[in-house]
Amino acid sequence: MKKALPLIAAIFLVSLAVSFPVSLNVVDRKASPESPAKFEVEIQNNHSSKESFRVSPRAGNLDWFFNDGPVTLQPSENGTINLTVTPSVDAFQHNWEFDLRIWMAGTNNYEVVSSYYRVEKRAELNVVSSSILKDSVRPGESNRVNITIRNLGSERLDNYSVVMDYGNETVERQGEVLLPGTVQRLPESRTFNFDLDVPANHPPGNLSPSLTVVKDGEEVDSYDYSFRVEEVMNISKGQNATDNLWGFSKTVFAENKGNVDAVVIFDEEVPVYVTPFIAYDQKPDSIASGQSSTIYTWNYTLSPGEKASINYRVNYWMPALIILLIVGGLVLLKKIGRTATVLKTARRDGDFVKVTIELQNSSDQVLENLKVVDFVPDLASVSQDFPVAKPEIHQTSDGARLEWVVETLQPGEERVLEYHIKPKVEVEGGITLRPAKIKQGEEVLSQSTECSVEFRPE
Repeated sequence: MKKALPLIAAIFLVSLAVSFPVSLNVVDRKASPESPAKFEVEIQNNHSSKESFRVSPRAGNLDWFFNDGPVTLQPSENGTINLTVTPSVDAFQHNWEFDLRIWMAGTNNYEVVSSYYRVEKRAELNVVSSSILKDSVRPGESNRVNITIRNLGSERLDNYSVVMDYGNETVERQGEVLLPGTVQRLPESRTFNFDLDVPANHPPGNLSPSLTVVKDGEEVDSYDYSFRVEEVMNISKGQNATDNLWGFSKTVFAENKGNVDAVVIFDEEVPVYVTPFIAYDQKPDSIASGQSSTIYTWNYTLSPGEKASINYRVNYWMPALIILLIVGGLVLLKKIGRTATVLKTARRDGDFVKVTIELQNSSDQVLENLKVVDFVPDLASVSQDFPVAKPEIHQTSDGARLEWVVETLQPGEERVLEYHIKPKVEVEGGITLRPAKIKQGEEVLSQSTECSVEFRPE
């Protein structure tokens, strides 16, 4: 034990040699973002040489601390390092403890002093964040703004609200009670969400909602937002058609469901052979006639939400009347001494249309060097399978011409010719085939009536 006493005494003397007097003076413990807490660190250099000293805080929220050290002191000289603590705007009211280490430069020697500061908030209500969900939306969609409010005071927060202004609408939502933060609990917060509906036909452009935070009847803060309504082109089209004994009618309509003006074009194509029998409620802007069809065109410019329609009809009674007149004329010709007759019929036969031509010599003389001529429009193709006699087929710009040669036809003699055609397209209301003819040289001895048949590909 006696041997250890000199060692203990030496250690005590060394510790005295490296220590230095330090004290901490409180200037102002109250801290806020506007006014920091203030402290003074008093240091005495009790060493025989000039020394430098610095301050190092040990606490949470180190970025709140600032000091004007280091300080260099002559032997036996006293010095001061000023320390301030400035809490952030989202700090909540509380007594915050901290330690300070005062280091002597160039050594591992330091002294420790401890104290605390008190965060005091002038305002209890704090807006944590506020944002808008989308930069742009389509008409008929919705956007959303939100704002999060927190209580950074020392007492419960109530009697506050958030007001949303959007277009001609104002919505106010009352806030729930928010409790203050403690050492064991973070300050309570609440998020408010507001949906921003955009009408389906709203024109393109910017919309500017705003949020206002109110506390005790006074405005605390306000936030302005902006988002864009996109340009949308959306034309909806439809049609209705009816077909009866007297004719065919069709209505075509369109509606602009977008948010900008749009040009709508109605193009209606009908077979050329029904062109003389068509009627329409609105005069077409243009009519383009081709070899096999006619195209009627109507043009409209529709505003958002606007509708347009056109209606046209094909009258069946008019061609029927013409057919009756032709039949009557043919009967009259027969009564005054026609030398030959021809009858043409057509009917559906599976995927094809079967055409039958019946010839008869109604005179009392032998008819020689006859030619039977028929025509098939380009809406159908001619089958190469001929059950009776095969004609010569001549292609034209609008169909095919069929020719059979009949060398002799005795008085009262009858002949039957048959062929099949296959529809390429569907014709609503069927198709009317041209008459078949009996020719002797260039002279037409007789011709059949037109015949109608259902006409659609299977």
